[in-house]
Amino acid sequence: MPKKKSIGIILLLLFLIWGAFNTLFRIFIRTDSTDTLLWKNYNLLWLGYLFALIILVLNIASIVAIFKPQKWGLKVLYAFFILNVAITLLTLLLGVFNIDTLKDAVIQSRTSRGLSTEGIDSVVSPSVMTIISLLYVIFYILLTFYVYKRKDYFSS
Repeated sequence: MPKKKSIGIILLLLFLIWGAFNTLFRIFIRTDSTDTLLWKNYNLLWLGYLFALIILVLNIASIVAIFKPQKWGLKVLYAFFILNVAITLLTLLLGVFNIDTLKDAVIQSRTSRGLSTEGIDSVVSPSVMTIISLLYVIFYILLTFYVYKRKDYFSS
């Protein structure tokens, strides 16, 4: 008998599906994202794509583990969360090391999408980037806590 999915599991599933499509979009379609431009500036684009492919594999495995709960699904979700946070922090460091390069990447990315670049100086600063990254880390800690509380869902 299939396990009943709570609203939290359904929301997690929707988040993972969105993440998979977002990663695919960033790898194959949109090569002018701020992250891509930043990694490219440091000649680390290949590493960024490698991380994105690993995240995509973990993301798809996490989706499968939610549709068909398995014990390994818990470990895959944790690995997915940890890698996402690690890459975000690494990208933050690359941006903070050279804030002007980060601003240029943000401006180029926004311009290519037809978005305004007004107020970039107030948004792209080490303090704002740190606060955003801190919120991102807190979000993933909460996700990890939720998955841990629901670990029984993944038991066979």
